[in-house]
Amino acid sequence: MDESEAPGAISPRGKKRQAFIAPDFDYSDDNPPLRGGRVILISAPAAVGKSWLAAELSARTFNPLWDLSRFSVGSNFFTGTITDVYGASGFSTFTDRLRAGEACLILDAADEALVRVGSNSFQVGLENLAKLLGSNPQMEATTGAVILGRPETIAESKKILSEAGLSVIELRVKFFSEDQARAFVRTKVSSTKFKVVSELDPFLTEFFDNVKSALQTSSWDQSDDFLGYSPVLDALATFYNDAPNPMRLMSDLHKEQSFGHVWTLLIKIINEILDRETDKFADAFGDGDEGKIAYGREVYDRRAQLEYLLTDEPETFLPELPDTENDDWLNDLEEQLRRWFVEHPLRKHKPLSSGANPLDGFANAAFRDFAIASMLGWGDSDAVTRVNDYWRSPTVNPSLMLSRFIFTMYGVEDLLPLAALGLVADSHASAVNLDAEAILRISEEWEGDENEGSVIRASLDRTGRMHSASAWLVFVGEDGEGDLEFHRSLARVVVDSPERRIVLGAGALDFVLGPDALISCAAFVSEAVEVRLAYSPSTVVRVRASRIQGATQRLIVKAQSLIELETSNAGHPWSPHVVRGNPISEVTGRDLTGAGIEVRRLVSWFARASMVAGSLSYPAAAFDVILKKRRVSAEVFRFFEETGVLGRRGESYTLTFSFPTTAILQVDLDSPSYRRLLEEYVVWRRSNRAEVAG
Repeated sequence: MDESEAPGAISPRGKKRQAFIAPDFDYSDDNPPLRGGRVILISAPAAVGKSWLAAELSARTFNPLWDLSRFSVGSNFFTGTITDVYGASGFSTFTDRLRAGEACLILDAADEALVRVGSNSFQVGLENLAKLLGSNPQMEATTGAVILGRPETIAESKKILSEAGLSVIELRVKFFSEDQARAFVRTKVSSTKFKVVSELDPFLTEFFDNVKSALQTSSWDQSDDFLGYSPVLDALATFYNDAPNPMRLMSDLHKEQSFGHVWTLLIKIINEILDRETDKFADAFGDGDEGKIAYGREVYDRRAQLEYLLTDEPETFLPELPDTENDDWLNDLEEQLRRWFVEHPLRKHKPLSSGANPLDGFANAAFRDFAIASMLGWGDSDAVTRVNDYWRSPTVNPSLMLSRFIFTMYGVEDLLPLAALGLVADSHASAVNLDAEAILRISEEWEGDENEGSVIRASLDRTGRMHSASAWLVFVGEDGEGDLEFHRSLARVVVDSPERRIVLGAGALDFVLGPDALISCAAFVSEAVEVRLAYSPSTVVRVRASRIQGATQRLIVKAQSLIELETSNAGHPWSPHVVRGNPISEVTGRDLTGAGIEVRRLVSWFARASMVAGSLSYPAAAFDVILKKRRVSAEVFRFFEETGVLGRRGESYTLTFSFPTTAILQVDLDSPSYRRLLEEYVVWRRSNRAEVAG
């Protein structure tokens, strides 16, 4: 058979693509060979465009391209296929050319071939290739085959071919540099009509800078495994193409109320990578059987992939399999799933050993944090417990991305496990130098007047606007109870939990508190051996609690002004930092923030959307129950009554302020009217308490 008559799985010459962006390579060995190998192995993570690279190599070198995913590789595969393509008479001619270095086989999709036939048949097939190419030392400098695949497949191929006596060189495809990344996106965008391509570079600059900040680096080299990853760039180009006004979108990224665009885009990008893996596995597993392909998609869906990524026993883990009447489909499924997972694009090239922390196995923090955020929506308390344990490991470095992913993925209708609150706080605190204006607000609230259990609400605010697509997160513990546990750090945070304990650093050697933390709770329990206060000259850590206790042995404070504790019961090493009362007329910043929390707690009940629309109102009978249960300050209530802020209209209490209530809800001490209200309340409260004491 002439080359021009080769079946679709074999092309006499790959098609050259004008949009091809050549990647860079490096050697897998520390001491690269001085001469070429009989076989060149090219490894690259999933979805980086190995098929495009294979086609380009074929087109430029005039060598045949074989798509191994469309074959069943096994005994005498290469010998038989060459005979089928070139005929008995042409077989010797072509193989002589191979041995003389005048022809080369470009073999693509080795991963799919391995999954399709299993490791034994794959090994037999490569041994047939080795025999065909020959191991004569005189031919070592001539390349007879190039094989492209993922790192694990290439490692297995290297072992087989080396043991068969062939000289082998392994090259690794590097992630794109920034210039290559820009060129790659440009080729995708320039082909679309009516698109303002001149706006693309500023758009990319904005996106790249935002992601590098989220990954907590300013270096491309430290973020190229995400920003230089072609599926990320491909999805980014699609997003740009679909945007009706690219310049407007680029401008919106500067505005906080539209900042969620970045996180929504990243979520879309990673989901597309997962979906691509689902389709590739299903096609390889199904082998042309539409029913089997559909079953493969069910088996290896997004959640199954993330479950694999988050387990510390990937060699034995198996996801829940959908029911099927075709038992034959299950025979090799487990082995194929695990083999496919080992080379997952969200994982590092080098697989982790059994029992290792799976959070250390992700290719980058973006993929890791996406997986954790997704897991929170499964309703699997055991998974949350395991991830919390993994998270506490000193090898895991929190990043800003986790909290932003969670705020973008979920809203007030989603009840998240209370155990995830510490993950959000750690992630937020990791970005204090990147996003200093963002404040995490955590408050304990009650959903109904007769419901004894409370929920924990969290919002992420920045200069008065929400930082992400969702305004609130809701966390619930068992039976509406549970401590608020924080693992590593609390910074840029306001916590108001009048009936719950706050626990810091359980099982940890070190906990970082601050900068800028305002905490009010029933009890403040510090379990970390050492607590350090992060130094910031313009901020302070303030804690109000009935008691401050725990196992902490050392409290490291660089300046006394950094911390103020208001409590009637504090032991070592906290007691030296307890502040005493001030004269009635003297109002400090500590007094204002404490009063601000009390006022906010009461006003937040009136501000709920579920109450009477159009005004700050609340049914009087229901609010009297809230007062009786001491869920709000009776002193604030009486102060508002006496000053005319609170009145009764019919069956409801109503609040009236001369300034926006957003200042109250955000404890914005920069608002002059709000600050004056708090000062008046502090003086009023001291006077009343003095009269009672007298």
